[in-house]
Amino acid sequence: MIVGVFGSAFNPPTRGHLDAIYQGLSVCDEVWLVPSIAHAFGKDMLPFSVRWQMLNAFAMDINEPSVKACDIERELWDGEGPVYTYDVMLGLQSRFPEHKFLFLCGPDNAQRFSEFAFHQQIRERWGVYPLKENLPTRSTIVRRMVGARDPINDLVTSRVHHIIEQRQLYV
Repeated sequence: MIVGVFGSAFNPPTRGHLDAIYQGLSVCDEVWLVPSIAHAFGKDMLPFSVRWQMLNAFAMDINEPSVKACDIERELWDGEGPVYTYDVMLGLQSRFPEHKFLFLCGPDNAQRFSEFAFHQQIRERWGVYPLKENLPTRSTIVRRMVGARDPINDLVTSRVHHIIEQRQLYV
């Protein structure tokens, strides 16, 4: 089985992420969604627990058995600093040696992949599949629209939308 590993802040998960997931499913048997616990490039994010809740809601909305939320970064995190993609891939490979893993690289990260720690080793050991931005629905846009009190129904799934409204996130 080939598992695509799609890491992101998922702050929040959007329909742009969904498009990327479907691209990943075109080359993988499953796609595992891995939210950052501490971002390597220093992104400001909601607490992991909130993003994890949204990601699980997102996965429920997708209702696709071959898409799973994976909290390996929480397992690997030492409480300080980021968890690097290389560590994620190594951790997954050691926990699931029966799977072949492929790193699904989002369009924003594809441009700066050479800045990733151990980028060459990731490419050589697991491979990198660059995803395209077919649907320009980024989390940044969603956060900005929520802050401006603009509707986001078309940008996120229903359960994610409900959590954002219920918890008054990004306002």
